[in-house]
Amino acid sequence: MEWTRDRQWSAISRERERLAADLEQIAEHEWNMRSQCGSWTVEETVAHLTAAASIGRWQWLRSMVTARFDADLP
Repeated sequence: MEWTRDRQWSAISRERERLAADLEQIAEHEWNMRSQCGSWTVEETVAHLTAAASIGRWQWLRSMVTARFDADLP
């Protein structure tokens, strides 16, 4: 089966829906808990993982270049 653009976006949409469902299960106090990503909280980790989708590919890439690819920089 060939991966067409429509199939890719359909798969992306399904994964986003599944992620949103998982994130709805996180209790309010859990967002501030330390994640398994160093010193980041759960909220910071989710923000990092979804940044490219929320701010756009080029702005995200520019922010990473500006931070010298150090994701711990603000």
